Amino acid sequence: DLRKLTVISDGVGSGEDASKSSTAVVNMLDRLLSGGFSEEKAIEIVNNIVKLKGEDELYASLDAAIINQRNGECYFIKLGAAPTYLIADGKVVVITSNSIPVGLVEDNEFVPICKKLKEGDFVIQVSDGIVPEGSDINNNYLKNYLLTCDYSKSAKLIAQEIKEILYLNNGGALEDDATVIVNKIELN
Repeated sequence: DLRKLTVISDGVGSGEDASKSSTAVVNMLDRLLSGGFSEEKAIEIVNNIVKLKGEDELYASLDAAIINQRNGECYFIKLGAAPTYLIADGKVVVITSNSIPVGLVEDNEFVPICKKLKEGDFVIQVSDGIVPEGSDINNNYLKNYLLTCDYSKSAKLIAQEIKEILYLNNGGALEDDATVIVNKIELN
């Protein structure tokens, strides 16, 4: 259907349990969206399933971008997630949400964010290992890099440069897992 889904989900805690919860959230969301559910309904179902599990520490952040490659509409689903950075018209726009993680959200608390993107714009999703919670989302090494980045580069090269800058800014060692997804908008 010419929609592209990219997702970062970070389970609470660490190790195998955190991995299981984030993997379950991503897989459920993918199946529901592929099955024709709307973004809002898919999130509601995922949230309710995680709640029904009733286990402590099963919660996970969710940062999803659903890009319509026909018209450039992009829906952002952000529940307990790190900021997303858009490069549009040569400007860096930060998308955030104060929502809490999947499994803790009450019904009707979630509202997707919709932006209209154009050919050549970028969507940069990161985990909290890249931009830690409590960081200044408008004044950090990632945003400073994005303000000076050459946007004629490929998404893969930009992701690689973000990784290199991350290691430089953290003395070569990471305290948390770090995930970055860079999408360059290509309309069909």
